[in-house]
Amino acid sequence: MPSLDALKVRLEQERDRLRSEIRAAASLPAEYRPTVESYYGNHLADAGTDTFEEEKALALEAHLAGLLGKVEDALRRFAEGTYGICENCGQPIPLARLEALPYATTCLACRPPRADRRRSPPVRVDRQDRGAMDDRPADVPLFPPSATDGA
Repeated sequence: MPSLDALKVRLEQERDRLRSEIRAAASLPAEYRPTVESYYGNHLADAGTDTFEEEKALALEAHLAGLLGKVEDALRRFAEGTYGICENCGQPIPLARLEALPYATTCLACRPPRADRRRSPPVRVDRQDRGAMDDRPADVPLFPPSATDGA
């Protein structure tokens, strides 16, 4: 188990890494920066690729900035003496959780539910939608019924 000092050093290193990656993402090579002229005379697919690359870079920069904010907030809590204390219940956050997620602000009992933890039901495909490579007999279902279907 790491000590709180080791977690602080890790957070400081992560802050420096994120700042470096944000600078790198912000300084895209000129060929990836679209200009007004690049949209005129280009094929639509080329303009679409340029737009996609620009959107991808902006999304990456926004994601990195969000992580940097969490890391800087954790370092602020270190300075205030509140690092490792759950902001909801006031109990200490276990070191194992802080090792896994050094910028955690809550203990496991108080963590907010994540939307992606809920599993969506599998997509059912109609028999007519089967691809030509599907060599199963027509009476064999594509997906067997599950216990949640009530079948």
